[in-house]
Amino acid sequence: MPRSMTASPGPWKNERTPYLAGIMDAVAEDGIEQVIFLKAVQVGFSEALRNVLGYWIDHDPGPCLMVMPSEQSAKELVDERIRPLLDDTPRLKGYVSGSKGDNKVHHTRLSSMSVFIGWAGSPQALASRPIRYVVFDEVDKYPTFRGKEADPISLGLKRLTTYGTRAKAVIGSTPTTRVGAVWTAWERCTQRRHFMVPCPKCGDRQALKWSQVKFPEREPGETQQDRAERIESGGLARYECEHCGEAWTNTQKNKAVRDGVWQGDGGAPRRVGFHINSIYSPWVSLSALAGEWLRAQGDPASLMDFANSRLAEPFEEQASSTKPDTIAAKATPDAPAWVRPEWAAGLFGSVDVQKHVLYYTVRAWGAGGRSQLVAAGQAAGFAELDQIMFGGRVASATGEATGCDCVAIDARYRKDEVMSWAVKYNGRVIPVMGSAHANSAPITQTQVRGYPGVVQRTLNTGFFKDFLHGLIHADDATQWTVHDSPSPDYCKQMASEHKVHDPRTQSYVWEPISKGADNHWWDTEVYQVFLAQSYNLFQLTDPEPIAVGGGVANTNEPENRWLSWR
Repeated sequence: MPRSMTASPGPWKNERTPYLAGIMDAVAEDGIEQVIFLKAVQVGFSEALRNVLGYWIDHDPGPCLMVMPSEQSAKELVDERIRPLLDDTPRLKGYVSGSKGDNKVHHTRLSSMSVFIGWAGSPQALASRPIRYVVFDEVDKYPTFRGKEADPISLGLKRLTTYGTRAKAVIGSTPTTRVGAVWTAWERCTQRRHFMVPCPKCGDRQALKWSQVKFPEREPGETQQDRAERIESGGLARYECEHCGEAWTNTQKNKAVRDGVWQGDGGAPRRVGFHINSIYSPWVSLSALAGEWLRAQGDPASLMDFANSRLAEPFEEQASSTKPDTIAAKATPDAPAWVRPEWAAGLFGSVDVQKHVLYYTVRAWGAGGRSQLVAAGQAAGFAELDQIMFGGRVASATGEATGCDCVAIDARYRKDEVMSWAVKYNGRVIPVMGSAHANSAPITQTQVRGYPGVVQRTLNTGFFKDFLHGLIHADDATQWTVHDSPSPDYCKQMASEHKVHDPRTQSYVWEPISKGADNHWWDTEVYQVFLAQSYNLFQLTDPEPIAVGGGVANTNEPENRWLSWR
């Protein structure tokens, strides 16, 4: 540890940050292929990586690739971390070649192994050679994946193939959101480990959590800023044992951390995740954390920075969300599936198209935009979808069979099949696409070339998702309901997205709650709202039958009625 990099120069000692020892040991543990580290700032991860690299060089050599967010950060890694490690550690200095050709910015050739440095924006730097070890640092700062190449992590992992079970990958980062790269990797871990520390009084072990950090309330007339200063300057924050309630001082907390151990959740140790927040850090006091948290209140950007950088947790300031139980509670007694309620003015179908299956919903709509789910399921192909939507599958209250008056279908995939189906049912099948532009009009429409009479609608999906969320959570519990037996999967998919603050655009956007979560029926219900608006059902006061093939489906011109609900 050179004097230029630390206030405590000299040989590395695990005692100061004992939680790092378990992470470093995992890199050499048999059976572990990937080590994932959710990290806060100032917990020592960068030095742990230097130690791991030194171990590989001296004890278990093999070609290593270290991947940084940018070319500049890659250069800084070499200049500020790797070269000082090799120059200042006597054991490692012996592996360094004196040839300038062996010490390039992006490639250091040692007598035991080679160290390659890449960055996320350069696929060429990640895809050229077999590698035994790969380290991905600050993956949530990698550039947004654009789809032209495989993402940087996938490219780097493919380099390990030649070494089989001898290969290792390390993925570390401060998280950002739940769909960020490091949190996604954490969710895929086969085993998660938490650092458990003993209470100074009762001895029971626990992972350190922000909810257990306690500090004084605001005094009369005191501002939030003054409160933060009082707590910090007086060292008034304490950690409260979740078992016995003992209040630990900062000194006691640091001692408890020195006596901590890693405990896993019992899964197979193939992809192992570690989580460390700033409460464990010997360099950050409890009172400093409390002051920082208090100053962040009311500022989404500061709250996000605290959640990410201090707690090593994803941040999502939710504006709108739904729970599966909320959807299940919408079930209407004595309203069986596949039966049209008496009050319905008509039936709409909606379809989300996937490669091998078609997700559909059939929903009854009435005056004032009242609606009830009649059916939700999957069709293997368009022949089966024909029967579901137009084959008289739905029974009326009198027992008469009926079909859908109109169907909206996703046109992103299997375009020829979708458009041909729309030609077959001209005016009753409407192809739809989602718009990526948050400020676009609720709907735009274009004639589809090569398919006579077919008009495609492009929807501002954020607008319609907002509208759907409002219907689900309306004060009138009968506004938006489901039949008496919705499937758990339908309820789960209807709660698969939430509206959160995007710090990049300073706006609120709908995003999946977890990456890869199915949201097909959520999408079909969004299309249902589009159809109800198209047929002006939210302005309809009398339960008049829907005119089949009418509404927005038969016009290429925007209609004035959009203005009434825009």
